[in-house]
Amino acid sequence: MKFLISLLSSLILLTSIHAQSGCTDPQAVNYDSSATENDGSCEYALTEYPPVEIATLPMTLSECSGLAWLPGGLWIHNDSGNDDNIFRIDTTTGAVLQTVIIATADNNDWEELASDDQYLYIGDFGNNPGNRTDLNILRVDQDDLGAVAVNAEIISFVYSDQTDFTENMNNHNFDCEAMFVHNDSIHLFTKNWADNQTKHYVLPAIPGAHTAELVETFDVELLVTGADISDQGVVSLIGYNSIGFSFMWLLFDYEESFFFSGNKRRIALGFGLDTGQTEGIVFRENGYGYICSERFEAGPVLTPQKLMSFESSQWTGFYTNTNQLDLGYDFLILPNPVSTDLNIQLSLPVDRWQIYDIQGQLIRSGNTTSFTPVIHIDLNELSSGQYFFQIIKDGKSMTKAFVKQ
Repeated sequence: MKFLISLLSSLILLTSIHAQSGCTDPQAVNYDSSATENDGSCEYALTEYPPVEIATLPMTLSECSGLAWLPGGLWIHNDSGNDDNIFRIDTTTGAVLQTVIIATADNNDWEELASDDQYLYIGDFGNNPGNRTDLNILRVDQDDLGAVAVNAEIISFVYSDQTDFTENMNNHNFDCEAMFVHNDSIHLFTKNWADNQTKHYVLPAIPGAHTAELVETFDVELLVTGADISDQGVVSLIGYNSIGFSFMWLLFDYEESFFFSGNKRRIALGFGLDTGQTEGIVFRENGYGYICSERFEAGPVLTPQKLMSFESSQWTGFYTNTNQLDLGYDFLILPNPVSTDLNIQLSLPVDRWQIYDIQGQLIRSGNTTSFTPVIHIDLNELSSGQYFFQIIKDGKSMTKAFVKQ
């Protein structure tokens, strides 16, 4: 009977903790240390971060619009009014190393590059007037990129909520310059001229005619011009507002592929006279990536096209959305806050545990060779502050925050 009472008490405690929702990001101004489920309510202080300028791009890339990182290097392209070419460039000088012609498709209005393990995708969906009925995404086999000219398969689509195709130049919500490929689907993010929001659509990443289904909407307060998702599941949206300031949104700790359901952190990158007109973004590894901007003119002042770099892990740290454990699994951190001895109560065996600091740096870890319901960890050597405890099982992970007093 005592065992049954103890078990029921533990289940009640787990249910109670599981039900506590709020802001779980300690970097947020409204962080709730008692919250165990992120409800997407986190708010952040103004964050300014000028990207690092790498090089001025050659004039052949003055209207650079999209970036993709492939095993062979960094690829880039221009938007409408330019040749039907994509380019591989040097990541330190910006020089063009290779030019590939897309032989079977025209550059109507190419606006974005994306990739998965096998293909490179070119987004021919720029739609400033709002009246296009020939929206396409070109799919190119990466194995063919060693040739001078390649063929592309066509993925055509329509938006699920567009019924009016009347021309309305730069005053509608069906332009698009941003996409990435994730879990065998193409994810589109619109450039809403009318309301400065963005709509997230999903369609299959296979040739044919498809309907891009509307999933969610987010008030980004800017014109979105590029998007990518990191290996850790962090989504980045880039763009600029009506007076030329560039911003990057970081989306993380969300529910599955509902990218707007979790943390949404806005990073101010700078004015167009410094950054140029930011158009493309891509992750390379571990939160590090590249940004490209096209020429920016403000009266007599001209800012040339640029290749820049950024580092985002300082804000997203340990977060990952690619391999989270099933929500039915939970563990307890006791006590929290903790002074010296940390106790982790488990309901199932795990392979490994790890502790990260607030910058996402791994500072302690251990393997579990046999199941024990409680892991005891001495924290005497750790300084006071916020930390994160992560358990790993079969390559999947779950992470919770705790405070060292």
